[in-house]
Amino acid sequence: MSTREHFIDVGLKLMQERGYEATGLLEILAEAGLPKGSFYHHFGSKEEFGREVIARYAAREAERCVHMLSESKGTPLARLRRYFKELNHVFGPGGDINGCMIGRLSLDGAAQSDLLRSQLVLAFTGWQKAIEQVLREAKGVGELTTKQPLPSLAAFLVNGWEGALLRSQADHSDAALRNFQQIVFDRLLA
Repeated sequence: MSTREHFIDVGLKLMQERGYEATGLLEILAEAGLPKGSFYHHFGSKEEFGREVIARYAAREAERCVHMLSESKGTPLARLRRYFKELNHVFGPGGDINGCMIGRLSLDGAAQSDLLRSQLVLAFTGWQKAIEQVLREAKGVGELTTKQPLPSLAAFLVNGWEGALLRSQADHSDAALRNFQQIVFDRLLA
């Protein structure tokens, strides 16, 4: 693994745990075991580094999304339900990862940076389009009969899940995530 890739992996780990603002350059250097000069050889600033970390996170989550929504078996809505259940398991209370980094960084000082904000927007947009695609597939096979515009419905699902995840973190309970799943799959998309 290259030094640049190592820095990005370390940054991903630290920013996922602490957020952008709470992750300092000295912590990144200590965790990476590399000198400051190595960092600035690969990144012009912490902001540029943060953009690369967000891009890495979004790429990994896009892989999960493609695998769960496109490559797995089942009807489109069954795959979508499994996908959100997987997200709840990974990012919800008691999950391996404490919350969604894209959501966390959107609330943290990262959203004040145009460079980071544009990367966050790209991440959300890509996620929304993947969900829109599986909704389109569900509509195409007659599994979904909504008259709602699919881009708006996909945006609602992304936004609703992020809100439920935030609430679950505040409550230290998965009740909001379970409520999201129930409303979405038993009523909205039923």
